[in-house]
Amino acid sequence: MCIRDSTPTHGFTSEHDNDTFTCITNTTYTKTSLNANQTFYFFVKAIGTGPDSAFSSGQVVYTKPNNPSSLSTTSIGQTQMTIGWTAPTHGATSYTYYHGTHGSVVGGGNSSASTTNTSETITSLSANTRYYWGVIAVGPGGNSLLVTSDSYTLPNQITGLTASTVSSSPSEIDVSWTAPTNGATNYILKFVKSNPYGTMSTFSTQSSTSDTITGLDSNSIYYVGVISVGPSSLPVSYTHLRAHE
Repeated sequence: MCIRDSTPTHGFTSEHDNDTFTCITNTTYTKTSLNANQTFYFFVKAIGTGPDSAFSSGQVVYTKPNNPSSLSTTSIGQTQMTIGWTAPTHGATSYTYYHGTHGSVVGGGNSSASTTNTSETITSLSANTRYYWGVIAVGPGGNSLLVTSDSYTLPNQITGLTASTVSSSPSEIDVSWTAPTNGATNYILKFVKSNPYGTMSTFSTQSSTSDTITGLDSNSIYYVGVISVGPSSLPVSYTHLRAHE
């Protein structure tokens, strides 16, 4: 028998010069070197010692799309993030994306949705939490493989920041604060003298929620700030105080 395969441009039409003809003795045939996410039409006719049969009615075959690539996470906040990817070569009809706190990405209570865009903003997330996400390219021939990534949301700001002078010689200030909801990995304690808009110096980085700043000038105003440190970025909360009257 002989098989004619045609491109989507020709479709179910009469033969064209650039159609491919392959004659085989089997009843199965494998076509290779095809493009992803493309439509092909196949026609079969039987060949014997007498005249050939007519071609069969066409069979439509779709190849699957390639995988999305270059996954990225941007605009990360405490309660949202934007996920994005690059469309596969030869495109896709749509995409299915998954996200949630379960490491399996698909299942485990994670959410899923469909889109024709190559980026989506996920909202209603929890602060300082790791989210797993992935995307599948969808085409008429089926789905690509799942491509995955993960990102952390930002921690919330600290609350209850207080400071008090504990010693005038040497000059020291006690600073304490309340951990944010959902916690933080570490805290960075910063301070600056006189100018609240000046560049703050880092005094310490620690996991505790209090510290004592030492080596300060007497009778001076200091501004202190604490940064909640998470795996993604650094929100900030400030207060100010007079170190010594």
